[in-house]
Amino acid sequence: MKNIIKSLLVVVAVAAVAGGATWSYWSDTVTSSENSFASGTMELEINDNLSAATASAVFNVTGLYPGADIPEQNFKIENIGSVNANHIDLTVTLDVDNDLAKNIYFTTDDNGMRFGASTSGDQSDLIAQEMILGDLGNDYHITQPGGALFAGVDTNSDGRLSLSELAAAGKIQISPDSNNEGINAGTTAYLYMHPHVDIALTAQGETVNATFTFDLQQDASQL
Repeated sequence: MKNIIKSLLVVVAVAAVAGGATWSYWSDTVTSSENSFASGTMELEINDNLSAATASAVFNVTGLYPGADIPEQNFKIENIGSVNANHIDLTVTLDVDNDLAKNIYFTTDDNGMRFGASTSGDQSDLIAQEMILGDLGNDYHITQPGGALFAGVDTNSDGRLSLSELAAAGKIQISPDSNNEGINAGTTAYLYMHPHVDIALTAQGETVNATFTFDLQQDASQL
């Protein structure tokens, strides 16, 4: 009987120890190290000038006269960075607003002033046309900063824009519609300009210097 009691006590003691033990759970850990974060770039290049703050002039014409046709020139616009932009702001400034500036004009057709990836009117937007008639929803949107349409820029209602009117319009916002060349990273577009001299030019011996400034903007809030 004593042996039976001793055996029971041993069993109870073992059970008590087992009941008070802590359970062990398996686990496994994997560490990913050297995760690197670097800022991208959004860099504007004009005419292959390696992102210089200034680019050489594309127009250098003399001897202009009433009715003269100025040969078409273009600016090559590239976002050579790694970050897409939201839009480009184009600003034209003049050193003097004289009779010559008022009589150099851009038509609203393909041969006037257009922005895009193509050498012709397709895949391009006619800037002078949309500044006068409104955003036509083509390859790009041509608007004032913030998306508002231009109004009253054609001050004499002749259906074209003079160099003087272009400068007076202020910033011209170019943003993507169906095309984004020149704005998205690694893409190229062109601003083609084919000015003419009006037959109404009377002043002789005048000179006007125009500066074309392109600002590549990352966000729509940058006006």
